[in-house]
Amino acid sequence: MDKDHAPLLGSFEGERVSTTTVSDDEHYGCPSDEEAPRSTSNAALSMRAARAEDDAPLLHDDVCCTAAAVHERIIREEKARQKDRTLEILEGRRAPMQRSRTLPHGRGPRPPAQPPRPPPPPYDVVAEAPRPSTSRRVITAPVPDWRAAMTQRPPHGCQARVFLQTVQRYRLVPLNEHTLAWHAMQFVQAQGALPLLPGAHDTWAIYDVIPDVGMERPIRDYERLEEVVRARGSHGYFLIKPVEWPELLRSDAIPTYSSVLGGYVHVQVDDRTWTRRWLELREHAVFLAKSETSRPEVCVCTLLDVDVYMVDRQRAPKGYGFALRTQTRPRTVLLATQSSEAAHHDWIRSLCRARAYVLCQERPDILASAHSLERAEQRAASDRRAKNIRKQAALQRSKSVGKQHAHGPLIQSDAFDVPFQKGSLLDTMPPTTAGR
Repeated sequence: MDKDHAPLLGSFEGERVSTTTVSDDEHYGCPSDEEAPRSTSNAALSMRAARAEDDAPLLHDDVCCTAAAVHERIIREEKARQKDRTLEILEGRRAPMQRSRTLPHGRGPRPPAQPPRPPPPPYDVVAEAPRPSTSRRVITAPVPDWRAAMTQRPPHGCQARVFLQTVQRYRLVPLNEHTLAWHAMQFVQAQGALPLLPGAHDTWAIYDVIPDVGMERPIRDYERLEEVVRARGSHGYFLIKPVEWPELLRSDAIPTYSSVLGGYVHVQVDDRTWTRRWLELREHAVFLAKSETSRPEVCVCTLLDVDVYMVDRQRAPKGYGFALRTQTRPRTVLLATQSSEAAHHDWIRSLCRARAYVLCQERPDILASAHSLERAEQRAASDRRAKNIRKQAALQRSKSVGKQHAHGPLIQSDAFDVPFQKGSLLDTMPPTTAGR
């Protein structure tokens, strides 16, 4: 393409050079006598016009200077006006200036206000967990769900499964941040799930069961179930069954002092090693030493953040074991066992009392819940006593009425001793025979 245009450019440049070098007379020829004065006059006129245009001042410069001055004057007046308006607003003589509704604000129309969306339905992690068929195998514990471990805190207003004696029967109990163990027991009892026996409500309790480590503990009536679920940390469930020491769980049995106890137990050092150590409970803490008189002793934990759990006998080499487990994160700080059942009961009772004392001293809200439950239990006990009294009175009245009409035939024998008409054969018979 460059080669095709090269001749054209060359010819154009050649002609241009030739026109600049050749004069007008040579190109157009000499003017005639008539054309010479006319051309001369035109040239002179054009020269005068050009000289006049060069000598005249430019009007554009004056216009520009005038516009700049006017612009500066407008700016000064606007600043002074704004200053006066600001002073009037500060002195209270003028209301603050509002934006005019006629001026465009540069933004599009606002979308209409939408009503707030309702909260999503609570996601029940445990209730939606699939359960396999029980026709092929026997389930000894609820099937764990991997989603339960991801949930550190149960959703507000969800439902929790509470199993009844075995894992084959359960009830759904509403669970929120204010639900206590006593509330859950009353809810299950109102549904008729517990046996209707005299005093059955006093010997049953909700257990926090952790099947992964083989531990469980009865929950006190004034404990919040949501905190128990959050402290569990692993797959677990709630189980209602009879308890050996129901008096330790009631709100009216909070001790006024911390327990003190000491004795030899076997403590787990690692997964397979158990060693004999001196364990002592005092000053709201647990201490461990080689013997009763040896020093120094090690403070294992304080009861402010630790609760006692009962260990499955299959995991305890001596038959009776207990564990101390933290309530803020899933961690076991001590695992002990002994062969004496009486010593085991003493340790469980002492640790439960000490934990209840520290819990109510450090948590005023827990203590207030315990007092409210104590009043509710007193009202419930008075109602039960009144019902029993009314039942006994009704039974006594029914027995007394039955005793009055129990003896004697329905028809008396003297009902047939009536006189017969004289002259009849029956009139000649003795009264006893006629009566018979």
